[in-house]
Amino acid sequence: MKYRFSGIDCSDCCLKIENNLKKLEYIKYISLSFQTKTMIVEFKNDENKLSELIEYVKKYENNFKVEEMHDFEYKKEYDELNEKRMPMYVGLGLFFIAFFIDKILYWFLKLDSDLKLYFTPMYIIVYIIVGYPVLKSALSLARRGNLFNEKTLMSVSTIAAFLLRDYAEASAVMLFYTVGEYFQELSVLRSRRGIRELLENQKTQVHILDKNTNEIKDKNLNEINIGDIIYVKNGERIEFDGEIYVGNAVLDTSFITGEAIPKVFKKGESVFAGMVNLDSPISIKVSKRIEDSSINRIIEMVENSTHNKSDLEKFLTKFSNYYTPIVFALALFSVLIVPIFFPIIEFKDALYNAITLLVVSCPCALVLSVPLTYFSGVARATKAGILIKRSNVFDDINKIDKVFLDKTGTITEGKFKVSSVYENLKDIDMNLDEIYKYVYNIEKSSNHPIAKSIVEFISKKYSLIEFEQDEEFYEYLSLCEHCGCCHEASSHFNNSVVVKEHNPRGHFVGDMCENHMHSLKNYAHSDCGCDDHKDVKEHNKNEFNKIEIKDIKEILGKGISANVDGNYVLIGSKKLLLENNVNLENNGYDFEKTKSSNIVYVSINGVYVLSFVVKDKIKNDSKLAISEMKKNGIKEVVMLTGDNDESAKEVSYNLGIDRYYSNLLPEDKLNIVLKENSDIVFIGDGINDAPALANSKIGVAMGKSGQDIAIETADVVFSGDSLMKLSELKKLSKIMSNIIMQNLTFILLVKIIVILFGMFSFISMWFAVFADVGVTIIAVINSMRVRNSELR
Repeated sequence: MKYRFSGIDCSDCCLKIENNLKKLEYIKYISLSFQTKTMIVEFKNDENKLSELIEYVKKYENNFKVEEMHDFEYKKEYDELNEKRMPMYVGLGLFFIAFFIDKILYWFLKLDSDLKLYFTPMYIIVYIIVGYPVLKSALSLARRGNLFNEKTLMSVSTIAAFLLRDYAEASAVMLFYTVGEYFQELSVLRSRRGIRELLENQKTQVHILDKNTNEIKDKNLNEINIGDIIYVKNGERIEFDGEIYVGNAVLDTSFITGEAIPKVFKKGESVFAGMVNLDSPISIKVSKRIEDSSINRIIEMVENSTHNKSDLEKFLTKFSNYYTPIVFALALFSVLIVPIFFPIIEFKDALYNAITLLVVSCPCALVLSVPLTYFSGVARATKAGILIKRSNVFDDINKIDKVFLDKTGTITEGKFKVSSVYENLKDIDMNLDEIYKYVYNIEKSSNHPIAKSIVEFISKKYSLIEFEQDEEFYEYLSLCEHCGCCHEASSHFNNSVVVKEHNPRGHFVGDMCENHMHSLKNYAHSDCGCDDHKDVKEHNKNEFNKIEIKDIKEILGKGISANVDGNYVLIGSKKLLLENNVNLENNGYDFEKTKSSNIVYVSINGVYVLSFVVKDKIKNDSKLAISEMKKNGIKEVVMLTGDNDESAKEVSYNLGIDRYYSNLLPEDKLNIVLKENSDIVFIGDGINDAPALANSKIGVAMGKSGQDIAIETADVVFSGDSLMKLSELKKLSKIMSNIIMQNLTFILLVKIIVILFGMFSFISMWFAVFADVGVTIIAVINSMRVRNSELR
């Protein structure tokens, strides 16, 4: 169960509370994220002990509250933080007035000695204004035995400073501690806002088509169901995942893909929540509920990533448990032991030194800046279209120098096209159109991209669907890969077509062409027996729907089988047909020439009748992406594919891939990954990639084309489907490593100097204030630089 929490305003306290909760007997798992203010908890024996948990935490933080996820509002927490500003501003104003009177007029210019009667009360007033909430909380915690926390330490140190009559230092410590806490919370809140801002601006209503009145009306988001038609005007953001039902539009996809260039989307194409319509109005058919939309999934991934802590965060958690008690012990040592061995240091000075050490004893700078760097890194990655599910990915990616890639949908576009067809009818007494009907109806049952390409090809060939006469249209009618004309490639081998003049652009439906084997316009003859059909499209639809398919069986990694009108049909790889004793010799076509293609074979009742040559285009940036990987520390790139060896070899050679494996089944991919001891990055997009993704050090899913199971299994999701994002992830992790090292070096160096010099009266409490509050603010600001880092 996941909840929002409030009332914990210290990152170190949050860590300590989490560690204490883990020791409770009824807690099975718990994780608190200070960056996102979320708590994930699992109770033993399926018992809900939330009320007991809340009461336990209140021993440490009186104001601790827990809310359901849907009850949380960013604005609410922001308003609560703003309530702290006014006392802080008043305290700052009074302090600087008192400081000016004290240090400039009284001490430096040596003016009227009665000025002390003015600035001393002002210091006290400042202390009361900003210190009261801290003192109240510290007293409550002390009563419960919780002494080693920053509020108690600040209270003890400032009260001791008052006893020493160091009013300026006492009020300064409390004031700047409060300012530091405010800016810490503000920085974390702004980091979270960068992820959640889309939800903050989310509309409460969308325009929907009322099917009864056929009018556009407004309806609440939570009332929208799958299948509803929503209407999105120019300039509006899409609130639901779905597909374009009416119209075409230019959409800003930057939040989903990380790409700033708008893209054109046409009718029937998928769109996602978070995209903005920059063009004409469109209608969208909703495919997912609001809670399952892309925006919510992205936010969920990012927020949950903070609960999977990196090794460094885990180390700092342990370190913070020892750091404060050690510094507290040094403070006692400086006040009790140092004066004995160094008589020159009086007890008053030793007590002042101890106060100085107490001020720097809080490890917030360490335990806040490092997780905030990771969280800022996750936010920056999201902006680039890289969704991180666990923050320790940044640690792992720096150690890995080997990448394994799936081919289809990862290196290639995964958009298969039928480039040519070979028909072999000499061994079977069956009409060619009947064969296409069989293939069409069987392949419709498969979600495989190659099967979809064949269905699309037949749909256009027989005018079963509406489609535009564009470049893609010509590609489907220009079937012959040898000459680019509209006849089938087999015509060159069986002499059924006398090749005269060729038009490489293909032909429109109905054009007069002496080389047409199938007349799309005249398919529906007057004597066909169909009295009710009006045109070719309607006739063909009726004919194709008459086919009865039985016993469809998908053969994993090989193809599909079915019984059609009493005929046994096999559609798939060459291996599948050979295993079923289908004779493929002397088929009259040299398929070895189609090296970069997939060949889909069709047999009916054990007789080979048809072959589709299907091509998949390599993504435009795949070659550059692999080159960039090697520039950014990847020593070896390996490709895994279920395609034939020739196809894999050609792609591997053209892209500069170091090794490849071909003709693989899903279990083969998994076995190869396991042999590598899983210390690799694996990038894939399909169901068959899920086992390999799960067993890799880092599993990456291509989100745009990837299937849900691959996305759920992966550690990282590339929402823009570009392999360039792996190099961007590597660059980001290096930037984060440098910033973390800068912060750790700076924080530890300053604190060590202040502790060592503070024990022997070489520095004042002002340095201690800087070592605590100042260092924390500087480290936080440095951490947030990650959000604006350049990755290209």
